[in-house]
Amino acid sequence: MIMCPFSNAETTSGTATSPTEQRISLEMSKVINLILAFVLCTATFAAEVEVTTIPLDSHEPTLVHGELIGWSETEIYLLDGKIDITLSADTVRRIQFPISEARIDAHDPSIFVRLTNDDWIRVVSLSIQNELVTLSRFQVDEKSGVPAHVMTFGLEFLHSVHFSSQESDILQIHNNDDIVALTNGDVLRGQLVAMSTKSLTLKTGLGLVELELARVATLSMNPELASIPKKTENYVLLYCRDDTVMTATKLHLQEPQLITATILEESTLQLHFEEVNRIDCYNARFVSLMDLPLLKATGVTYFGTEFTPKKNRNLSNKRLVCDTHPFVRGWGVSSGSDLTFAVPPGFHGLITQVGLDASMRGKGSMVASIELEGKSVYEKEINNSVVVNMSPIDLSISQTFTLKIDYGKAADIHDLTNWCDPVLIRD
Repeated sequence: MIMCPFSNAETTSGTATSPTEQRISLEMSKVINLILAFVLCTATFAAEVEVTTIPLDSHEPTLVHGELIGWSETEIYLLDGKIDITLSADTVRRIQFPISEARIDAHDPSIFVRLTNDDWIRVVSLSIQNELVTLSRFQVDEKSGVPAHVMTFGLEFLHSVHFSSQESDILQIHNNDDIVALTNGDVLRGQLVAMSTKSLTLKTGLGLVELELARVATLSMNPELASIPKKTENYVLLYCRDDTVMTATKLHLQEPQLITATILEESTLQLHFEEVNRIDCYNARFVSLMDLPLLKATGVTYFGTEFTPKKNRNLSNKRLVCDTHPFVRGWGVSSGSDLTFAVPPGFHGLITQVGLDASMRGKGSMVASIELEGKSVYEKEINNSVVVNMSPIDLSISQTFTLKIDYGKAADIHDLTNWCDPVLIRD
């Protein structure tokens, strides 16, 4: 309730007021309370976003500002003051939300859930029963009534669970088992039976084993039973401020500034605007390079040892992170690497980001370049943690292009580098 100083029954001098004066004072109090409520609500929920658009007749980005008020499959609606702005969905590449510190600290403890499509969701608790996973992104605040953001999906979409703020190493050899890695280094193999918010039960060759979650570092699910969500042409990546990144096939905007996202085909999750960092859009015009075949990949270290670039992972098989920014789409490489792709018919542009992996802590030296038919058209030396947004590359005159990372002036021998969110633009 918003309190108003005019609601007192007595004046500041202590003199009693008449019934008529009290009624007038009460009515004034109601009016002022309504005005204050409107002002406070507007201040709380008003959020101007920055929209990166690429016009249909160009591959050069332009910026549009306004309040995000609507979303459909074909159009996105903004309000700039009193001016309504309608943007065609196939011109919108990214929606950047204003900086907010809200809800970042709502996770205690921190548990990271990795899905089979490489999405990452940070939660406070999860349970597994009857091959259904139920997770909660936030603790319920009894005073404010903030919802727990509960989400339920099939166990076949669960890749792994990491019970710490850092991604744990995952054993690569499963032998058709679920794997539980304990905090003391021990590893158990078997079949996950159930999980509560306090413990999990694993069926092993020696019988049922119940483990407290406090002892568990990583739960890695049997890849033989995994299922990848169906790919759709239109989808968005929701980048949240708590390092959660989710693929949504549908978005619905509700008041006041609440997003309902469809995740994993049929599951839904609600997000407040203040939780979201940005939304990256993919459709028939903006196609992720990760959805297209790789013609050729080479990687040779300073000492001549070959390595294989990693898809949607860094070269250490961890999550893609540049500076403090997580990504779920991209290539993990190092100096001495070339990634060559064919330019599909109908595409004319490439946009991407590149930077040293966060594990390098800004200490590295490499040169990122893009070649068309073997000829360099872009080159940038990177020797700190800054993520570089490359200018759009014109692909209309080439049949192939190569993403290349070479050694910088410092000649560091192991520069972990990530190509992040590479996107092709269709004519």
